[in-house]
Amino acid sequence: MTVPTRFRGTGTLLVKGAEQAPVEYEITVFEVNMVIRTEGWIEAGLGVLAYAQSSSGAQLRLSDGRVVEVSVGSFNVRSDPTSRAELIVHGGL
Repeated sequence: MTVPTRFRGTGTLLVKGAEQAPVEYEITVFEVNMVIRTEGWIEAGLGVLAYAQSSSGAQLRLSDGRVVEVSVGSFNVRSDPTSRAELIVHGGL
């Protein structure tokens, strides 16, 4: 297993090409048995996460400007204005 690479910052969630909201994210990239894997989370308002989860074509614009294809997985609803969801990255970074 290689040393994980972590990407963390403030980005923009896009759904069907339209900007939805600024979000906080963390993506970890690592290798297991010669397979590159990613895992991560995203924080945003509950409505934004639910909309992205139910739609196809979600993307995340990272703080460095790169845009990656993503899906929003299960999420935890919090009492504060933001909730945290599993972030699934398609196609790597």
